Formats: sequence, C-alpha cells, structure tokens
Amino acid sequence: MKPIFPRLIVAIICLAFVPGAACAQLNAVYFESNIGSVTGQNSIYGFSNDGTGNLTPLPGSPYLTGGTGVFDPGGLSDSFDADQQVITNQAGTLLFAANGHSNNISVFTIASDGSLTPIAGSPFDSAGPDPVSLSLDETSTPGILAVANKGSDPNQVDGAPNYVTFFVDSTGALTPTGRVVTLAAGTSPSQVILHPTGHLMFTDDFMVHTMSTYRYTTSGAMSFLQSASPQNGGNFLGMAINPKQPVIYAATPSPTLGRNFMSAYRYQVSSGSLTFQSIVKNGGLATCWIAVNAAGTKFYDSETVSNTVSVYDLTNPNKPVFQQQLALPTGGTPVNLAVDPTQKFLYVLQDKGVKQSAAGNPVQARLLTLTINSDGTLSFLNPAIPIILPTGETPVGIATVLK
Repeated sequence: MKPIFPRLIVAIICLAFVPGAACAQLNAVYFESNIGSVTGQNSIYGFSNDGTGNLTPLPGSPYLTGGTGVFDPGGLSDSFDADQQVITNQAGTLLFAANGHSNNISVFTIASDGSLTPIAGSPFDSAGPDPVSLSLDETSTPGILAVANKGSDPNQVDGAPNYVTFFVDSTGALTPTGRVVTLAAGTSPSQVILHPTGHLMFTDDFMVHTMSTYRYTTSGAMSFLQSASPQNGGNFLGMAINPKQPVIYAATPSPTLGRNFMSAYRYQVSSGSLTFQSIVKNGGLATCWIAVNAAGTKFYDSETVSNTVSVYDLTNPNKPVFQQQLALPTGGTPVNLAVDPTQKFLYVLQDKGVKQSAAGNPVQARLLTLTINSDGTLSFLNPAIPIILPTGETPVGIATVLK
C-alpha cells in the first residue's frame, strides 16, 4: 500500500493556494489487449475510477506497446496461464508490460491524467521466449525487475523457458543483468514475485507442479533455495503474498481429481523454506489468480471454468476460510484480477465475453468492477465495460495506480 502522507501534503497545498478547489487524484486501472494477430498492435487499455466505481477511458487509451501479443484463438496455449503481465511501480509513475510474441517488455511513463507515453528505447528485449510475468523491487539503486519467460507461444519456435533479471534506472529503462535461471522445456513458468524482505523470489513452475523460492542479490543473481509440491496432487497456478504475515497463498487446481483448492504456506525469510499450513476446497472450477487486500484480511480468486470469483477470510492467515462465491455475467471467463487501491472495489478481467457489441462488432473482453462490502464480500456495481478486440484475441494482466 502506498504511503498516504505525500498525498495529504499535496491536498493541503492545493487547498491553501486554490481556495474552494479540490485536488484531483488519479485512481486508474490498466490491462493489456495482448493483440497478436497483427504485428505491433499490442496495447494497454486504461480507465480512471471516479471514486465511486464509475470508470472512464483515460485520454488516448488504448496505448500501443510497440510489441506483439500471443495469438491463440482456441485459447488453449499455456501462455495464458500467467499473472502480472502488467505492473506499475510504487509511485505510480511507470508501467511495465510484457509482449509475449515479440519477446520484449514495454515501459511507459504515467502522466498525472493517467495517460501513457513509451520511454526512450521501449520495448526492451526480454532475454527469453514469451515473457508472461513481471515483478519489480525498487529498494535498491538501480532497481531489479524479474521476468518469467514462459516459452509457450504457439506461434514462435520457443527456446528454453527461464527466469531473468534486469536493472531498472530512474527513467524505467531496462538493462540486462546477465543473470538467468534456465528451465527445462515444458516447465511453463506462470508467475514470479520479488519480495524485498530478505530478497526472496517466489516462482510458480506450472507444468512441473512446483512452487519455488530463490534468493536474489542486488546484482540480479538468483540462487535456488527450495521447492514445494501441492498437497492435492494438482498444480500450482496463481500466487499472492500476505502483506502483513510471512504467508504465501497459491491456487492449486486438480483437474484429475475434479477438485480445486487454495493452499497456504509460511516462508522463512532467512532460509526461504516453505512450510505447508492448510488447504481449503473451493466450490469453483479451475482456481487461478489471486488478489489479497492491503490489510491482509481477505483474498479473492478467479475460477475460469465455472466463471466465478470467490472470497476467503484471513482472520487466521495460515488457514483461509471460504466465505463467498459470486457467479459472473455469462458468456465469459474470468482471468486476472486486482483490488482497487482504495480497497473499495475488485476489478476482474473477463475474456471472450459477449459475442457482439450493440454496433455488431466482436467483443472479446469485459472489465468488471465489483463492490467490496464492509465484510469483504462482493456485489455487482455497474454493468460490465465491453472491450472490442479483434476476433480470437485474449486480453491479459491488470494493474492499478493511485496517486
């Protein structure tokens, strides 16, 4: 959660020098179109939230990334089994986005009105095939960006998947550290999370059914520490860290057992060890991506096959308790999701939505805004926002900014 004091100071200055006026605050949400059927047409869509959950397109949205997404009309590619394709820095001044097919990463500056401008040199080579997940540590100078290169794009001859790191300067420019962890073909890494406390890196090696920890250094070097396997014999997919406790949550779908679960593991900062705490059954099908609130008291997950979103209570952070399951509008599949920075709303990106817009154009996605009630449960707010994309495209990633 970003510090509130700078915003408070800005508000005081505004009221002092502009009597009767209120300072505008940017509250924005972004996602990636992932357009791959046309070269160089991948883009970032952005919307501003007026504070009550009403969304308005940002000036100039969508913004071309200069790269190309992954195109798979059947939607069966492992490339879509990923999270954190789009991230922002803590100050809300930079946005990073992965271009899976063109194997590069776009970096934008975020203006005060939320509009995006590519920085000089963007997009930057991703040092591996099919980048799908990004994570940023800004605690050192220069910062460190970790990238999971999945190697699952069906439209390119992929090399070996890997984890790589980059230096990030104050402008957002990326410089390879030259450090790489090469993975076996078919590993299909789906997510990477840098945790500055102890310089731990958490990874999800989706198709080999492991969640792993590494230690990374300010030089970008990564050293393997430990792996854990799901207790239900399934896979790990989405991961999220509790912001208040040394606990990491993982979606653990089990297609062969026909059951889906959520798991909790405690981690040791000193050793990187993962200790299983609990597993809770989920009523949905294909548990995937997870978002934890800033207080560390609730987490939310998307379930792609059942087209649902669920809520879990974290009164005991080691033992999530299933609280609610909400059915989403029919005709779509929920993918990535994010808690609004004000903690009032949950954004859900739903791909392959309604077949046609009112104008008869193909609609391939919807952005849903759900209200987070006082008890953490969810309810519908406004009608979904339809996103018109070329037929067969699958949007990915979602990130928020408050400044």
